[in-house]
Amino acid sequence: CSCSTNSKAVVSTQSTGQHYYITNNLSLGCKEWCEMSKFEEGERVLCFHGPLLYEARCHKVNSEGEVDLYLIHYNGWSQKWDEWIPETRILKFNEVNLKKQSELFKHHKKTQNRGKNKKLKLIESVESEEAFASKVCVQIELPSQLKLTLLDDWDLITQQKHLLGLPASYPVTTVLDEYRVYSVSTQTGGDDTSRDQVLEGILGYFSRLLGMQLLYKFERPQYADIMEQHKGVSV
Repeated sequence: CSCSTNSKAVVSTQSTGQHYYITNNLSLGCKEWCEMSKFEEGERVLCFHGPLLYEARCHKVNSEGEVDLYLIHYNGWSQKWDEWIPETRILKFNEVNLKKQSELFKHHKKTQNRGKNKKLKLIESVESEEAFASKVCVQIELPSQLKLTLLDDWDLITQQKHLLGLPASYPVTTVLDEYRVYSVSTQTGGDDTSRDQVLEGILGYFSRLLGMQLLYKFERPQYADIMEQHKGVSV
């Protein structure tokens, strides 16, 4: 090699959208070929986030380091989820990769359904339908303002495909703590022991049911990613 320093040339093929790097490497004394995906600012792409592929857009490119990094914004996600990622987590937005995305979602859904079926079998073995039906039904009247808030959440999440920023600024633990203070100050909600047991039970049910029933389908991948990142930490 006649080069005095390492240099890099790029050859692009229009048919595949791939870029081929030709690197003059003095330590090897020859030209080393390596095929790499290259993405541009504003390009529509598919990105791995956990085990699934999500539609995203490349906002910025950083080629200053040894590995190119891309600032990715996931469509429909809060900007808090924007992140710099390497090429290895990005795929071109084309029919082949869209098919791969669909296959991954189907496989993930089957895996979740297997887990749900096991839980349902466990529930059925513990309590029969007749026993459940014989229990006292408690109806809770929701205030009008809360109904409107829930309706707004439904529209933003299921129709407009937005996600809430996490961690929540007003978590369930804060709600329960504020109720505890209110209950003590107004002397309502029973004695301290009964009150604490009820609040502890509510928090326990919330933690168990959040991922299975309390979230919309569009929110569950976000929940799965967070739980994967914080294994063993209570929600």
